[in-house]
Amino acid sequence: MAEGIRAIVERRRGEQAAAFDLARRYAAALSVELPLVAAVVFGSHARGDFNTWSDIDVLVVSHHLPDSTHERSDMLWRHVSGGVSPIGWTISELQDARRRRDPIAVEADAVGVQVAGALPPPCNR
Repeated sequence: MAEGIRAIVERRRGEQAAAFDLARRYAAALSVELPLVAAVVFGSHARGDFNTWSDIDVLVVSHHLPDSTHERSDMLWRHVSGGVSPIGWTISELQDARRRRDPIAVEADAVGVQVAGALPPPCNR
């Protein structure tokens, strides 16, 4: 029985590693047109409780993102493949989300897996 459990754990680790690799490739493709401060996998893949239908949530942080929701969405989704689901914030939007205890910011800080760059530290204001 231990061998069966070990095989399941190894398979899950491989699936999680593949998701992180896909997120890294997404961040690398996006970074060609958008200078990234950080790209962080959060959500079920970061926590390890993902399933077959889980998307790969990626928080993209950049100094410059379009103000227009449509333009921002277009830029972030242009390079998406294989279940990546991005959300983009500027550094000031990230800091504001942290102050408001936004669930995405809280989770990115607590269990997020950085696949590009590094999240800036929280402001103490």
